[in-house]
Amino acid sequence: MGVVVVAALGLVSALIAIVLAPALSNGDPRLEIGIKISAVVLLASGVGQFGTELLLLRGQIKSYNFTRSMVLVLPPIAMIIAFATHTLTLRNAYTITLLGQIAAVTAGCFFAFGTIRKARRVAVPWDFSLRYWSTSALDAVGGRGDQVVLSALSQTSVLGVYSLAVTCASASAGLTQALNSLAYSALSRLEGQENKSYLRRRSLLGVALSVASGIAIVFVVHFFGRAIFGPSFDGLTQVVIVLVVAQLVADQWSLRVLADSASETVQNLVWASAAGIVVLAVIVAILVYTSSLSALTMATAMLLFAIARLSVWRGLRRARAHRS
Repeated sequence: MGVVVVAALGLVSALIAIVLAPALSNGDPRLEIGIKISAVVLLASGVGQFGTELLLLRGQIKSYNFTRSMVLVLPPIAMIIAFATHTLTLRNAYTITLLGQIAAVTAGCFFAFGTIRKARRVAVPWDFSLRYWSTSALDAVGGRGDQVVLSALSQTSVLGVYSLAVTCASASAGLTQALNSLAYSALSRLEGQENKSYLRRRSLLGVALSVASGIAIVFVVHFFGRAIFGPSFDGLTQVVIVLVVAQLVADQWSLRVLADSASETVQNLVWASAAGIVVLAVIVAILVYTSSLSALTMATAMLLFAIARLSVWRGLRRARAHRS
């Protein structure tokens, strides 16, 4: 029953995206078409995510990594190759990202099929599902809103620098995100103090790995960026530094999302995500109003968004522990 509801919600979300595309695109026909085309991914994204989560819960890491690589690894590599061959454009970057998402959703649906066939009918956990969905939706808006804003309100050159910086910063997150994924199965089994201790150890390890990989990325960009990317991307290092830090904080948030979803205690996630979105919206509005929108200021906004989201989660968690 739950899978049927998820599939139906995917259809509804796709229709909503198509209907709202003219308003969301702010009159830009290219952006409107892009939103409508991207809505295709929403049709099966829920079922695909179900299959991916099953792999993670069961500890089938090879299959899980295969699925996730279609979104996290292959698109950045394709963009780097496109840039090196002088074929990287906004349209090509969009196409590469979309194809990666379609491939990942398709793979997730494939892995979910066997379980769906053998599953018995159970009640849908609406409270948990709606809270988790809300968190995912808010995180998606925050995670993609930066490039949407820049594409609509800034020059193409600014978007190009920022997109490249995002790609570089994302490369620093690979190992930490992999370890976060490995922790999901353990977090679903552990309870009480054992769960908290495990989460703390994983957090410290994740920070250490993020710092190490981030330093390596910044080093390469700073000393070899001009030779690799050309003079048109001067100033890239500063943006990469800020986004690497933002990625570190975002990876810590992802670990908390996994931990809370494993224990089905997602109340804090929704409020924290909403608070982050509010902070991001206010900062972006100020940047636009003061004509200060640039790749560096947008990166700073994303860092503050990530910090606000994680800080609110910590505060709510402590308040809840104090009450209990």
